[in-house]
Amino acid sequence: MAIRRLSYRLDQEPDTGAVSLVPPDPDSPQLCEHEGRLWSAVARVMGVPPAGEAGSELSYSLLPDGGRLLCAALPGQRVEALHLSADTPGPGPVWPIDTWRSESWQGERDESLGSGFVESELPVPEAHFDRELLVAFARERADRVAPFLADVRRLFEDPAGRQIVLVEDDSETVARWIALACASLPETYVSALTFTTWTDDPRRAPQRIIGIGPEAEFDRSDDAVVEYLYRVHDGTGGGPESPATEPDAWARLTAERWLTGNPPRPPRGTATDPEGPFALIPLVAGALLKSATGRGAGGGEGAGRTPDSGASGHAQRLDGAERAPGPDGVGGAAGPDGAGQAQGFAGTGRAQSPEGAGRAEGSEGAGRAQDLDGAAGAQSAEAAGRTPDPGASGHAPDPGASGHAPGPGVSGHAPDPGVSGHAPGPGVSGHAPDPGVSGHAPDPGVSGHAPDPGASGYAPSSGASGHAPGPGASGYAPSSGASPHAPSPAPSGHAQRPGHAGPAADGELGGLRGDTLRAVLDAFTESVTRGEADARTLAELDRLCRGLDGDQALAARPLALALVKHRLDASRGRGTLPDLASFDGLPLGQEAWRELREEYGDRADDALRARLRDPVTTWTEPLRLALAVGADGGTGLARAMDRLAEALLHPERRDCAQAVHVLSELDHVAFTRRVLRHLLDNFTERKLDRLRALADSPQGDWLRRNIDDAPLTVRLAAAAAQWHGPPDRLRGVELFERLTGLLSARRVEDVKTLNLLWRLVWRNDPPNRAEQPRVARLCTPRLIIEADLGRRIMGWLKEPDQCDRELVAFAREMREDPKLGAQDRDTAELLVIAQDLADGRLAVNRASVGRLRELKRKVSPLGMVLGKGVDERVGRALAAANPLDVCESGLRILVAAGPDLLGAYRAHLLEERTRERLERELPGHPTELAAYYHLWRPRRRHGVTAGWRDVAAELLDQVLAPVLAHLDDHRLGQVATVLHREGQDVQEWTAWRHRVAGREQQT
Repeated sequence: MAIRRLSYRLDQEPDTGAVSLVPPDPDSPQLCEHEGRLWSAVARVMGVPPAGEAGSELSYSLLPDGGRLLCAALPGQRVEALHLSADTPGPGPVWPIDTWRSESWQGERDESLGSGFVESELPVPEAHFDRELLVAFARERADRVAPFLADVRRLFEDPAGRQIVLVEDDSETVARWIALACASLPETYVSALTFTTWTDDPRRAPQRIIGIGPEAEFDRSDDAVVEYLYRVHDGTGGGPESPATEPDAWARLTAERWLTGNPPRPPRGTATDPEGPFALIPLVAGALLKSATGRGAGGGEGAGRTPDSGASGHAQRLDGAERAPGPDGVGGAAGPDGAGQAQGFAGTGRAQSPEGAGRAEGSEGAGRAQDLDGAAGAQSAEAAGRTPDPGASGHAPDPGASGHAPGPGVSGHAPDPGVSGHAPGPGVSGHAPDPGVSGHAPDPGVSGHAPDPGASGYAPSSGASGHAPGPGASGYAPSSGASPHAPSPAPSGHAQRPGHAGPAADGELGGLRGDTLRAVLDAFTESVTRGEADARTLAELDRLCRGLDGDQALAARPLALALVKHRLDASRGRGTLPDLASFDGLPLGQEAWRELREEYGDRADDALRARLRDPVTTWTEPLRLALAVGADGGTGLARAMDRLAEALLHPERRDCAQAVHVLSELDHVAFTRRVLRHLLDNFTERKLDRLRALADSPQGDWLRRNIDDAPLTVRLAAAAAQWHGPPDRLRGVELFERLTGLLSARRVEDVKTLNLLWRLVWRNDPPNRAEQPRVARLCTPRLIIEADLGRRIMGWLKEPDQCDRELVAFAREMREDPKLGAQDRDTAELLVIAQDLADGRLAVNRASVGRLRELKRKVSPLGMVLGKGVDERVGRALAAANPLDVCESGLRILVAAGPDLLGAYRAHLLEERTRERLERELPGHPTELAAYYHLWRPRRRHGVTAGWRDVAAELLDQVLAPVLAHLDDHRLGQVATVLHREGQDVQEWTAWRHRVAGREQQT
């Protein structure tokens, strides 16, 4: 393990006069093994031009032997280089780009520590790239961030992406692009990202990211250059650049994090996510974890480590906190052997060796142990909270896994091919070099294969693991007053803000919308579908889905569906049922439920059908699953509903209570409603009685709790049982009327409902006579007939309380009932004919009067109220009829009539209005006058009642006699002629007329 600081200057060689890199003191060696090889590498990566100026401000490259070379061009034609051998542990707290324009490069080499170490001259990071600066930088170039990050990621794919050329007006912009890439990449890849911030000859640059100015020797007019050889990003607008490619989901989400002010938190150490180091879950998982644990921005506790331990690396600097210099002025707690900065800048990501354990845990801390905003991510929390295993976490000096330098084909970081002057063999890069890139192969160690997490992992540092290494584990005794775990004091004004919210402050997906949102969620969905997500990832995705709304929730429906399918498949493999409560809150749309029904409905239904052989109490969970996936068309669900309904209809059995228990535990409104509807399948009156018994049983409480979801029949049965008992104790029509209040129109309007209510209230018995009018009013007579219940309320017609028009209307309907008895129908018809005669709708003639007399003979004797009502109507009808018609067909009724009929007849004719009308009209109608005389003349024959004789005599004197005064001799002769023609006794008429005239003379 070695870190060597080398210094050169541009000067003419004494022998050739050519401008080259020469040591500042040719007579003093730099104590570096293989000095010539390193000199050649420095010259190559710095791109020494013929003009004699260093071609790069800062370059970072990988060497063939696994070492790393960081070079800086300084004023005065100076070139400083830092060489880290392959076995130098890492990663350290410093990114290579952090040393851009560091003042430490200007230091004098005045202290030699042996073996090439010059501790005081190691470069110190300047913290140019804090969080706020990179966020502002990304926002100023919002459209370019995602395409740039997509190209950066492609550098680590197989096959590798092309070299990236950044065309900017100054190297500072290039450096910020590189810093943005480092802050976005997984930590294990940062040390593999080679770059040069500025060069005039990009074709000779071996690094992965190359910064140039608009005047560089780079022919962008050649389409092959910008389309096939390089990925050119032009920030000057002065020339062609590579066609934009569609950014991948990782690039989009990462860019969105920067643009929304919530920078990403790349995974630390070896990637453990099933999707690899570029997994999308860590970009949101840390925010979810922090929300779950209730931590603030102080990520030390959330990461399972002592607060502030190792907190002065990038996590703090990105929040504006700069590293305080250590006792030696460099920034680390230097031990007696000068090992305080042993880790240097970010290394290869190999495991830390026992000799180097604990050295970086001083003031420099654990580097990027904390997240960008100070909160530990989900992966870091797991990695930092466990005790390192010397055999598994990299403490053992295993050449294949630890800090010892393996061969180029093993290290996972192949060198820059241009550094050594030859392209590496297949064992280094894993693929042949690209001959089209200016005669040299791209950096295969960077872009050909991503570093193998298993080979390049490193052991958690002591500050990150939550325990201090033993005295013998470090190999370096800390200097006095400088503990390897002591936090570095932050300068005033740069302290980390403890109240700062993390990247999830604006929601787990920030402001993602449109294509970016869909791409990210699609990537999550594919991960779940492929079965690559572990339990923790699935939990994070589940929480993510539940926290979305609006457009984001709509876009997350495929992911929610994938999560549900995963749980269903997993539970089926275990032979268990999933926790369906976990589905609640997931944004599943109708299309998702349709797909679940198609794919899982049959499985769930089969499982339910098999369980139906067991006791009812074991059906709950199979039913819950079948309902969750919508197995509506399955026979299992149908059988279950049938059996539950059957059990409910037998409240005397134990199955009824068990069925209620299952339905209560399910608490599924729609399913309960369907079971209650099944109670009415093949409905009979017997089932109605069982429903009422269910309502009267202990399970009636459950029925009443769910009564709003029950069909009307069930609701009526439950209400009848409740009101029949205490405290209401309703019976008969009172209960019938209360039940009609549950109907929509508050009256019975259909036959089915009427039969139902009738069965509930009276079973097969008729209402008592007093209740029957109220029953008819609560529905209609026509409905009663259609329900075949007319015979049960005929008592109202036969024995009414009063014979009014309501009774007549009822009789009119009843006479149409084909199932009514003959006598009942005749009774109804008699009343109807009497009313029609009285109203004039039916004429008084031989037919009507004959039918009236026939019906009266058939139904005799009538009830007192009904008989009186019929007689009164007939009497009024005869009184109002034409006397000629009465003489022809009604006289026989009158002479034999009783007092009710005669009373109505007399009363009508003696009314003042009737008398005046007759006195006015009869003198001009001798025929009608003769008819009235014929009706009322005295009769002594058999069959004429005394009542009629009295009424007739009164009507002659009171109604007809006053008319005589208005008759002259001519009209009197006309009346006599009519009487003679009809065969009447004219002499009797003349005698009556003289008696009336005599009485008038006497008075």
